[in-house]
Amino acid sequence: MAALGPQRWQKKFEEAVELDSWGQVEEAREAYESIALLLQQELGNAQKNARTQKQIVTLKNLMVSLRLRSFAIRRGDETISTENMKALKTVFETLFIKDKKFPLDLSEVDEAELKRALGMELEDEENEAELIESLPVGAPAISAPRVRGAASRPGEALKESEEDNSAGQTAKINGSTKKTRPVNITIVKIGLKDFEKYQEPYVTCFLTSGGRVLEPKQDTPASTSRFDKHINFGHTITLKQGLESILPGAAIVFEFKHFKPKKDKISTKCWAFLEKVDIKEGVHNLELYKKPTDLKCKRLSLLTVKPLYLQIEIEIGEPK
Repeated sequence: MAALGPQRWQKKFEEAVELDSWGQVEEAREAYESIALLLQQELGNAQKNARTQKQIVTLKNLMVSLRLRSFAIRRGDETISTENMKALKTVFETLFIKDKKFPLDLSEVDEAELKRALGMELEDEENEAELIESLPVGAPAISAPRVRGAASRPGEALKESEEDNSAGQTAKINGSTKKTRPVNITIVKIGLKDFEKYQEPYVTCFLTSGGRVLEPKQDTPASTSRFDKHINFGHTITLKQGLESILPGAAIVFEFKHFKPKKDKISTKCWAFLEKVDIKEGVHNLELYKKPTDLKCKRLSLLTVKPLYLQIEIEIGEPK
């Protein structure tokens, strides 16, 4: 019976890679996320299941690789590709049977990206080195996106990236630079008539224009607070683009997502949006729309006629 878990993960992984290869990237991304969650659950039971240190490292590397591919799909880049995913097939096939060198080199992954993929904060460099195994020369390498040239350490790349992408960055207008104001958005709560049934609910936020996602998507932590038909978040994110840099006609999109244990997948329940012209300080109650999300914000079908909304609060910072 012990092999049922790995066999199940392997089957789901092969289905995800097949979807990825066919270009059904959103379905593939959700499948990668669900497998990563299963691996994370296995890591939580590592001691009970008597997993060895090498097996734990392999599980973590698998989880990180799947989430890095999910992040890449969201951004629309190939920092980790479908071909990288195919290289993991043998790892799933031999998991808990034979210890093998991990086929992907994760040593140059950006530190912030690594922490997101692990779902935890790394305490120090020694702990980080223990989690990510160095691999043989010739393995398909994964490199984190670089900003303004290469950095010698992941932390340096992170620092430079933060400087370039920080909210309140300067915008070029007619050849000159103009300071812009950061847009801080607190996702307060969402109202749903069946609010009690959702497992590990969270909200994904991103900026879109003309059907294109303009910057990396950002997720709230999973909510653990519910009251009076509402799921509470109270989490603040800051858009990468300052207010003056946001294109006319753009919109901020919010997707409410949750985990479906029976299907082992992350599912989008509904979505909402706020147009640029409405980005003003204060509380906003946004209408909820049925999936799928329309990145052009034109095909709209209300989720409910009841007075239930996504509540956000916007604060516009000082120019930087």
